[in-house]
Amino acid sequence: MPAQLVFWIAVCVPLYAFLGYPLVLAALRLAIGREVRKAPIRPFVSLLIPAFNEARIIARKIENSLALDYIMSACTKTPTPITNATTSCPSSIFIIRASQ
Repeated sequence: MPAQLVFWIAVCVPLYAFLGYPLVLAALRLAIGREVRKAPIRPFVSLLIPAFNEARIIARKIENSLALDYIMSACTKTPTPITNATTSCPSSIFIIRASQ
């Protein structure tokens, strides 16, 4: 008897997950009848660039990252040297240095 119970639970749980739960959600949607309000969103994105001894190419990497389609938010100037990265775009770029 316990083996049969375990077997049927093992069969019913995946069936509920794949068939039952979507059917319950569809039935609730029909019963409640409220529309989903969709609005354009743009979530915040953090791009971390770990770098060690990359002084000669980090400016090019920052320029490349700022040229991505998604990141074109507050920063319009592309900094060329790394020292100008914090002054030309203070709200978008943060440089974090770890102590050695």
